[in-house]
Amino acid sequence: MARERRRQVRNERVGSARWRLREGDSALAAGRLPEAADLYAVAVYELDDLDRGDREVAVLLAHALAGHGRVDRERGNPQRALETLTSALAVIEQAEPGSALHADVLACLAGALRDTGALDDAAAAFTDVLTMRRAAGRTGEAVVGTLNELCHTLRSQGDAEAAAQAAREAVDLAERLAPGGPAAAISHHNLRQALDDLGRTDEADAHLARSILLLLRHAPDASVTADAIDRWCGALLSTEGPHDALPCIDRHLAVIEPVAPGSPVVGVLRRWRGVGLASIGSDEADAEALREFEAAERVLADHPDQADRVARTMLDRAAVLVAHRALDAAETLLSAAERHFTATGDERSAAEAARLLARTAFERLAADGCGGTVEALAAARRAAGGCAAAGRPDEAIDVLTRALSAVDARVRMSAEVLHAMRQLVGIASGAGRSPARVVRPIVDRWADAGG
Repeated sequence: MARERRRQVRNERVGSARWRLREGDSALAAGRLPEAADLYAVAVYELDDLDRGDREVAVLLAHALAGHGRVDRERGNPQRALETLTSALAVIEQAEPGSALHADVLACLAGALRDTGALDDAAAAFTDVLTMRRAAGRTGEAVVGTLNELCHTLRSQGDAEAAAQAAREAVDLAERLAPGGPAAAISHHNLRQALDDLGRTDEADAHLARSILLLLRHAPDASVTADAIDRWCGALLSTEGPHDALPCIDRHLAVIEPVAPGSPVVGVLRRWRGVGLASIGSDEADAEALREFEAAERVLADHPDQADRVARTMLDRAAVLVAHRALDAAETLLSAAERHFTATGDERSAAEAARLLARTAFERLAADGCGGTVEALAAARRAAGGCAAAGRPDEAIDVLTRALSAVDARVRMSAEVLHAMRQLVGIASGAGRSPARVVRPIVDRWADAGG
């Protein structure tokens, strides 16, 4: 009688857990993370004190733990995911070694390892998943996905050659399985990134074109599509210039925006349209550029994974505002961008924000009639240093020339002027310009002022 009761309880719990796992998987696929987490947690609770020697119970428990681990990763808690997925792996290794679920759990664990920075362990785990899936005769999209995950991990390790090899295998397999399908789109995108890392730009561009074509067909509103379009826009403006590039960007906007309004790719296109307009150098183009930057920020701000691009667009908009002496608005944008880049460890972008903030400080002093003070010279030197480091020597020379030209006789004998002059001469020499020709207008200005 007791044995029959135990069997009945077991069957009831297993049946309930199966239902919860099915509903949890659906909720996870739909992005309803709190609901999925609750369903997986209850399933674990229902199964946890049953006999793990019962294969069906163990497989369902591993499924529930793995589901909860995936939710933790999606919620940005990789350490907790790692703990849960390690438990899931221990269960499935005993219950069903070499199975599809075993490979799936190990793949999830590999992703969590990568998220926590354990790149060597992650690469080894993805390699094991690949071996496991191939040994079981599985050569479909699961293998393509594993190759792409391995490529991502190898790129993070700095092994671009091995990453390119993995991505090339993914491209070949994806194009055989479903030519031009979604898996092929992602694979071409990943191969393009690895080839870019290797400096093989011409080869990368062919895969960029293919990836954009397929991503726009299958996933116009996905962040990976925005990544591909971002790279394409930058290359287009660099090689063709704004007058030829802008009509091409406009054509893409006209096609994509009606299909995927509010998607990251629309924000990317609008940002680059603003960059192109701002490079033309007219007041009318700058005004339109500011409108494009604002539109890009609005679109991108609705997507949490686009925070970096929002901050970069703030930098773009602030640069135009500084040029037009809209200093308060520029300072607000730059401070927010600098905080973001500092928090994310992007030192290069944080330095660019700091450069523009120093330029803003100098322009504010100049606008207040204090452009020739020691304080203004110090701000100009900071701004010029940032300009020179960013490869903008002409801007650095302009800032220092304006600041030095404005100093009066009392300031000209200060150490700050001497430091600024030395900095100006160094930047001019490094840019291949004659230091004498750069300095002469400043000295003439002092002479005219009677100093």
